[in-house]
Amino acid sequence: MRRHLVRSCVVLLVSLVIIPATTGCGLINRLPGMPSPDRQKPANALSFHPVLEVNPAPCAAEATVPPGLPDPSSPESSCLRGDQARLTVDRLADVKAEIPPNQTTMTWQVTMTLEPDDAQAMAELTTDLADNSDPQNRLAVLLDEKIITAPAVAGPIAGGTVIITGNYTQQEAEDLARRLGG
Repeated sequence: MRRHLVRSCVVLLVSLVIIPATTGCGLINRLPGMPSPDRQKPANALSFHPVLEVNPAPCAAEATVPPGLPDPSSPESSCLRGDQARLTVDRLADVKAEIPPNQTTMTWQVTMTLEPDDAQAMAELTTDLADNSDPQNRLAVLLDEKIITAPAVAGPIAGGTVIITGNYTQQEAEDLARRLGG
């Protein structure tokens, strides 16, 4: 009788190992209320570049990193030249499209929450930029080497929450959040 019981346990243990392997080892990621660990990984490279100067359009693909970028505030008339990335984000703690609190219009924004190490680097970067005058106080945000925004930094961004605003529709904000890993 004992011998039979031991064999059953071995078969049961083998079955438990095989079942998750045949379903992609993703069972834990699909439990209600538990996000996938890869859910907040940006689908593309997310980088933050200090702006060095603003030049008249057209934008030249010169040997800078990043190359000449259309200024999001006036893409037809000016280009930004950015420095090398001072921060590259591999994973976000959270990203979502939302209507800003206390907003009366239907303009959407994208809110990103950085991981602690990236939040500290963002605070240091924005502290440095806030002391500069325009355009060296601007921070170009690139997703997959395309500029999303290049706002002037008025003060340090502490706490790790970065908000990208603009005249986004709900669809545009949700698309951007999805590209960022949301």
